[in-house]
Amino acid sequence: MASKTQIMDDKLILTDMLTHLKYLLTQYGTAFKESSCPKMRQLVTKLSGAMGEKQFEVFDYMYKSGMYPVENAEAKKVKEVLSMHKDAVCPC
Repeated sequence: MASKTQIMDDKLILTDMLTHLKYLLTQYGTAFKESSCPKMRQLVTKLSGAMGEKQFEVFDYMYKSGMYPVENAEAKKVKEVLSMHKDAVCPC
C-alpha cells in the first residue's frame, strides 16, 4: 500500500503532467490557426490528436484514482446545451 506522502507526490506529478499537456494543446491550436503551410497544419493536427489522447489518459487515470474529482452536470443544463447545438453530433 502506498504511503500518504507517495500519493501526494503522485498527484503532484500527474497534475503537473496534465497542466503541461493542456498547455501544449493550447499551443498546437495556436500553431494550427496561424500556420499557412498545409503540411505544417497537417502535422500540428496529428500531434494535437496524440497529445489530446495523452491528456485524456492522464485525466482518466487521475479521475479513476480519486485524484481528480468531477461533479456530474445537472441533466437540465446538459439538455439546454445540447439543444443549443442540436446540429452537432456527440457520440457520448
